Formats: sequence, C-alpha cells, structure tokens
Amino acid sequence: MTTVQWRKWPLWVATGWLVLVSLVHTSATWAVVDPLLASNLEPELANLYRVLWHICTIVLWSVPLAIGWAAVRAEPVAARPMLVQAWMFCAAIAIAFLAVNWAAFGPAELFTLPQWLLFLPPMALVPFGLPQAR
Repeated sequence: MTTVQWRKWPLWVATGWLVLVSLVHTSATWAVVDPLLASNLEPELANLYRVLWHICTIVLWSVPLAIGWAAVRAEPVAARPMLVQAWMFCAAIAIAFLAVNWAAFGPAELFTLPQWLLFLPPMALVPFGLPQAR
C-alpha cells in the first residue's frame, strides 16, 4: 500500500502571496477602469478593456482559491491536477507579461512591466506542495 507525503506549507505561502496580488489588483480597479472609460477610445473598445480587466480579476482570484482548496479540502488524487492547473495559470500570466514586455520594449527592458515577477514565487512553491506517492 502506498502512502502519500504532502507538504502543505508551500501551498499556504503561495495562497497568501496570490491573495495579496489579487487584493492589489482588485483595489486598483477604479484607478484603471475609470480613466479608461473617460478616455478618447471608442466606447466599444473601452468597454472591451473593462471586461478584460474583470476577467483578469476572476482569474487572479481563482488561482489562490484553487491552491487553498487543494491544501484544505482535496484528497491528494484530486489536489494534484488542481495544483498543476494553478501552476499553469501562473506560468501563462508570467509568460504573457514577458512576451508583451519583450515585444513592446525589447529584451533590455524586461522590468518595464514587472508584473511577471509576482507569479514566480507561486511557480516555485506549488511543486513543493504537490502530493507525492511513496
């Protein structure tokens, strides 16, 4: 019979970090959305960006919820795919910021949009919290 060893502290640290990231994003909503809606952009385009902002908010909050749920409630067999998915979301967001940053500002200016750095700690921590069969 196999037993499962499972370190949960990395999941708690990753969850806490991502909750802080999500809180900062959410608290900045009106600082971003109001000027966007007041801009000279076509109303359709401005409101499309508004929707995209809110989709980002949903995604940002879903990742710490998934990691926290996996740490608290999930059986190891259910937690593993949930944690892999959360890791993939963090990697995709970091890659998107890096790609746009690189394309817009060049490789010498990777810190013009430094938000990609916010997703490196959870990407480093989540693999240490994956359940391991022994």
